[in-house]
Amino acid sequence: MFWRSCLIDLRTKYRGWLLSLAVAKICHCRSVRLGRCGLFYVEHIRLCLIGGVVIEVDDFRVTVSFFNTHYTKPFIITISDIRIEGECNQLSLTPTYKKRCCHKDFERYLHWLQYTSTVIRTARVVFLGVAPGSLLHSTFQQLQLDGYRDREGMQIELSCKLLQAKLFSRGTAQNTAPLLVLSLGLSVCCNVPLDILKLKRLAARITDPQLMLSDGLLEYFHDHPIRQKTKTTSDQFSTSFNIESLLNTSLRLDIENLVLRYTANMVYSEMRTVAARLNVASLSTEDNQQFAVILTGINVDDQTRETLFSCNEFDAKLNRASDNPGIFLADMKIFNPHFVTNQKAIVEWTEYYRNIGQRISISIEGHFDDDFSAASMGKLTITVADLHAVPTEMKRFCWESLYVEVNSFHCRLMLSNGQEINASLELGTFRVSDNFGSAEVGLESVWVRQGNLFVGHLDSPFCHAWGTTLIVGALLIQYSQNNEMRRLLVKLVECQIEYEEELIRQVF
Repeated sequence: MFWRSCLIDLRTKYRGWLLSLAVAKICHCRSVRLGRCGLFYVEHIRLCLIGGVVIEVDDFRVTVSFFNTHYTKPFIITISDIRIEGECNQLSLTPTYKKRCCHKDFERYLHWLQYTSTVIRTARVVFLGVAPGSLLHSTFQQLQLDGYRDREGMQIELSCKLLQAKLFSRGTAQNTAPLLVLSLGLSVCCNVPLDILKLKRLAARITDPQLMLSDGLLEYFHDHPIRQKTKTTSDQFSTSFNIESLLNTSLRLDIENLVLRYTANMVYSEMRTVAARLNVASLSTEDNQQFAVILTGINVDDQTRETLFSCNEFDAKLNRASDNPGIFLADMKIFNPHFVTNQKAIVEWTEYYRNIGQRISISIEGHFDDDFSAASMGKLTITVADLHAVPTEMKRFCWESLYVEVNSFHCRLMLSNGQEINASLELGTFRVSDNFGSAEVGLESVWVRQGNLFVGHLDSPFCHAWGTTLIVGALLIQYSQNNEMRRLLVKLVECQIEYEEELIRQVF
């Protein structure tokens, strides 16, 4: 009996030693520690990789479907909990390791993926240096990875019931609040041909994503300025981001119930939260000819409910020209935007914007400057160095053709004296083409009025009612340039302007 127990102990010991040796060989580990081992399970695994990353796994089990017909895959890998800790600065791949991760190895891993299904109940990942001076803490619940073989390659499916991530700034003991907080549910499906290992199809669905930001993120950028892109980085960006590659990939991304919150530290240490909500967002490509973005149910407001913005739908499409595949046409439409604010909120947010501008701003060298005087909300300044980083395809897209349409825009402004100003636009269009060789602006049924009386309530649109500051029936402005000749055409139908000194004093 004694010798039998000794034999069992030796067999278990050497089985664990052989398994540790195999794991170290496959994973290129610096050290491996295993807990109690069975034929198809290991209670605890601790791996220390060459880059300093530590991986701990609890309750690792392999289920074979030959003994359980409930499973659809030959092998089911189940992990109760996995913890990963490391530092991004130590993850630089050595040339030897880069040679090992070749095309054939990746193809072999995909080949074995079709026979296995992996389920991870909980996972925690902690990394230092994801961004300079930061710590990333993320958790995953119910991770599942599956692979299926089709005629053209592999179909890979990944799902996560709940993903939560927090980014902290290191060295700020006085403020332990996270820079950002993210939570969402995720499911991804992609198709990869094995012969070229190029992404052919990608479909993803994100449910209930929430992203929370605060002023601490701006302080972090101030302490860790963004460096200017080098020429190598620009080249990498130019090759990695390509509109042709985007259109050639079958893409479908659906986002449901998006919530974005930003907490601002206003004047006199007043905290104010701005929330943006989006019911549905859809990104897709179609027949290698069109890239479309559709946003439905947009709502933005702050906690005081003094500033509100809503929009029923926003559609943006990038189409490839039928006669010339190298030319792209952009088309954007905005339906029923509605904006409400008051003069007090405008003053407070303008003051907040100036205070932020004193702390953080982008300078020419890529650092953050302290002057926002030249900046404006609707203007984008691009330096010569930045143009080098923009791909040729993006330049062509931006300048070849652009069409913007706004339908049924309404705006209401509350002045400090309690007076109310309402503005409305039934239809507005903006079109440019031929590298700004021609441009067109069109407005239809524009009015600005004091109070809440709508123009439609008037007896006749051609009769002026006092309190109506501006009425424009229709306005068309066309600009074209042909060789050395420039042409400007302005058409105006039914324009009424009312001047009131008190209103001008309140607005300006």
